[in-house]
Amino acid sequence: MINENCPCRKKGCPRHGDCAACRSHHAERKRPVFCERESLPGRLLDGLPGRRRPYPVRRLRAGEIPDALALIWNVFLQFEAPEYSAEGIASFRASLEDEERIRNMTFYGAFDGKKLVGVLCMRAPQHIAGFFVDAAYHRRGIGRTLFETMRQDYDRQVFTVHASPYAVEIYRRLGFAPTQAEQVTDGLRYTPMRFEE
Repeated sequence: MINENCPCRKKGCPRHGDCAACRSHHAERKRPVFCERESLPGRLLDGLPGRRRPYPVRRLRAGEIPDALALIWNVFLQFEAPEYSAEGIASFRASLEDEERIRNMTFYGAFDGKKLVGVLCMRAPQHIAGFFVDAAYHRRGIGRTLFETMRQDYDRQVFTVHASPYAVEIYRRLGFAPTQAEQVTDGLRYTPMRFEE
């Protein structure tokens, strides 16, 4: 049955108005349907459709890093781990427990009120070492805001990343291009990519 009054703004979607098909599609991807995601309390500015509330981004303080690592791990398990072997998952976990590595990174966080909902971490010279957004906050521009905020701290606009299979298209949309074919190191699959402006 087609809902003629479907509130979703994605009019070109082949499931537009077919609530059952839409819910099934999004359940498979473990994401809320667009109309429900938009209507969550406190997510819109002034109650006006399409005016999203900003998610402030700033550098994280040392005391906030454990929350950032927990968010990274949870999002990794949901979206990245299915693409990796047991060795890759163990390698990723070990990287989050490497205190010296963590100490040498700069963390940026996006917030919904006091809740940390997105993290981008950098290591020298200008390499993105982690980029994760809470699943409930995908497709709200948080990743782009994290990236653009981080860029303001660098005069030289050249960045590299080892993009996981899940993230390759996300990085392409940010302006990155692959520099080599996909590789595997310690069970972790990644595509080396570069951004230059």
